[in-house]
Amino acid sequence: MAYLIDANVFIAAKNLHYGLDFCPAFWDWLIAGHAAGSVFSIEKVGDEVQAVADELSEWAEARGDGFFLRADAAVFPALAADFEVLRRSIHRPTDPFLVVLSASGDLPGSHPALERGALVLTTANGARRARRQLPGTCEVKVLSRGEQVPVAAAVKLLRAEGYTSLLSEAGGVVMGQLVRDGLVDELFLTVSPVLAGRVRGDGNKGLVEGVHLLPEHLRQMRLVSARRHQSHLFLRYQRP
Repeated sequence: MAYLIDANVFIAAKNLHYGLDFCPAFWDWLIAGHAAGSVFSIEKVGDEVQAVADELSEWAEARGDGFFLRADAAVFPALAADFEVLRRSIHRPTDPFLVVLSASGDLPGSHPALERGALVLTTANGARRARRQLPGTCEVKVLSRGEQVPVAAAVKLLRAEGYTSLLSEAGGVVMGQLVRDGLVDELFLTVSPVLAGRVRGDGNKGLVEGVHLLPEHLRQMRLVSARRHQSHLFLRYQRP
C-alpha cells in the first residue's frame, strides 16, 4: 500500500518533535519508505514546503519529482473518471501529452509520467544521457548542439506536430525565453501568503529569469479573472 503525505506532516515534524538536525531518523524513514514504493506526496505539497528557504525546503528539493508526484489520474485513481469527463468537456484528449525540456537529459526514468511516455527535447549531450536512463516509452529529440534547449524552437516543433494548446510548468529561465519571444498568451499566477526572500547567489529564481524586459521590451497582460481560496489568490491574465 502506498501513502500520500500532506504538507502538514512535513511542516509539523520539522517545527515540533522531528527536526532534521534533531531526529534525522524520521526523515531517513521517509526516504526509505519512498525507495520501497510506499511513501509519496504530490507536486503542490512540494511547492508549499519549498516556498520557504530553510532546511525542509532543501530536503524536499533533493527528493525531486519522483517523490512529489503530479496530481493526475495515475496519482488519484478514484478521480480518474472525473479527470476524463473534465478534459472531454474542454475538447482535450483524456491524457495530456507530456513534453520535457532538459538540457542535461538527467531525468528519473522510473517516474510514472515518463514511464507512461513523453517527448524529451534536449541537447546533443543530454540526449546521450537521456537515452541511457529513460524507458522505451519516451522519445528523445535533439534541438541544440550547445548547452541550452532553445525554447522557441521547441514551441515551433510542437506546433508543427499539431499541438495548438501548450501548458508550461517550467521554471523562470524557460519562462523568460517564452516571454521574451512573445509566446505567452495566458498566465495563471498563484499568490501565496509566504515571503521567502532572496539573496545573491542562493539559487532561488523569480518568475522570469535570464532576460531584461524593461524598458525596451515591455510585456503587458490583462487580468481576466481573480479567485480567492482562504489566503491564496488565483489570478489569470491574457495577452491583449
